[in-house]
Amino acid sequence: LQPPACRPNALPPPKPMQHGDVCQPEWKYDGVPEGGVDAAFFDLPNPWLAVPLAAPLLRAGGRLCTFSPCIEQVERTLAVLAAAGFTRPEVVEVLVRTHEV
Repeated sequence: LQPPACRPNALPPPKPMQHGDVCQPEWKYDGVPEGGVDAAFFDLPNPWLAVPLAAPLLRAGGRLCTFSPCIEQVERTLAVLAAAGFTRPEVVEVLVRTHEV
């Protein structure tokens, strides 16, 4: 239970999660309406397979983030994003640099 002073700032109840292969054509996320998702994150070897299935779940202006180590994966994903109606894609390279403190 949360103390009364914390209730105005409480987070909404957690959303249910489902396990499945988002890259398979028969995949669906039961209970989530079209446009009911603000953002999705994919760390998959072939995210271009998941984009057409997840795109309808994202709200207009929603965000999709994919992690791909190879530029060929990025190129394939970008082509599918355009076909799924995504606009203004952005590609960012993340470099890890360690520091001793």
